[in-house]
Amino acid sequence: IESVQKQYESDIFGFGEAIHRSNPKEWKKIKGQWRDEGFSELTANVKVDVKLQHTGTVGNSFLKDVKEVK
Repeated sequence: IESVQKQYESDIFGFGEAIHRSNPKEWKKIKGQWRDEGFSELTANVKVDVKLQHTGTVGNSFLKDVKEVK
């Protein structure tokens, strides 16, 4: 996020849109400065929830193609 803020100066993540949707009154106050000051000074806290599946496999497993025989 920091590299995009400093190098590209473009809100590719849509933080401005999220602010606009969640708090339109606040967005009206800051939208004029968003590109020059708002986005570049934004501090973002990111929470990640990851679920790993099929660890250890390199490609698609043949097991999903094998039908269970009853």
